[in-house]
Amino acid sequence: MTRGTTRFLRFGAVGALNTALTVATFALLTRTGVAPGAASALGFALGAANGYLLNRTWTFNAQGGRRTFGRYVAVQALGALLSAGGVSLATDLTVRRLAAECAVVPLVTLVTYTLARHAVFRTPRPSARV
Repeated sequence: MTRGTTRFLRFGAVGALNTALTVATFALLTRTGVAPGAASALGFALGAANGYLLNRTWTFNAQGGRRTFGRYVAVQALGALLSAGGVSLATDLTVRRLAAECAVVPLVTLVTYTLARHAVFRTPRPSARV
């Protein structure tokens, strides 16, 4: 198996676990009366924390310095905003809460994966020698 295939499969496994954590947290919180947008953001935050640890160490084998963490937090904050906004909009349009979350998660995942791969856990390019 190629390195790229292994990385992709690992990211998928981490993503599946993150999604399960996100959706389970969302369902639990909304059942206890937390507003859908807030529940979505909190669920997303739990999945994001898990994702940072596993993707940094297992998927991308990347360094975890302050800059990496800062980029990760920025990407996850964007993801949380997109998630909360999408769920809030969908529930305002009378989409059921869990259905709204399930619809939003894949879209937000695509955005955050692309940014994680190319901006957060990027491998620095070697300097050109002169």
